Amino acid sequence: MRLCLIADRSDLSRRDLARLMVARGYTVVTVATGADLLHEAKLLQPALMLVGTHLTDESGICAISRVRQTRVVGHPAVLYVAQGLASDTAFDAVVAGADDYIAQPFDGDMLDFKLTQLAARGRLVGEPAPQTDAAAPNLRLVRRA
Repeated sequence: MRLCLIADRSDLSRRDLARLMVARGYTVVTVATGADLLHEAKLLQPALMLVGTHLTDESGICAISRVRQTRVVGHPAVLYVAQGLASDTAFDAVVAGADDYIAQPFDGDMLDFKLTQLAARGRLVGEPAPQTDAAAPNLRLVRRA
């Protein structure tokens, strides 16, 4: 079972994130507080956690830090869900223990890209790493005259 734990203070955000993750084959549990995030992470040992910028009792960054400090069994992959292009908070989230971040608004393609990157780095428990270079974007340099 692939389990994703979603934490955000907004019911709408939790519902939208849950819909995206269910469509990708995950079983989803949602919480609104950092305390519940820590409790459920210990109890359920999810493969992946999506943590929003704001929870009802603390910031998402503080919650990520607390999860990492308690060394939750299974060491889940953590994707920080940033509000807009707040690069300073995304950097702080990575320092606190997030594996990566994704900026809202985002679509399913961007989420798939981030999940592929996590799998390629071996960060998704129970997820095989891609056998091809699918994790690397197909980019080419174009010079303009």
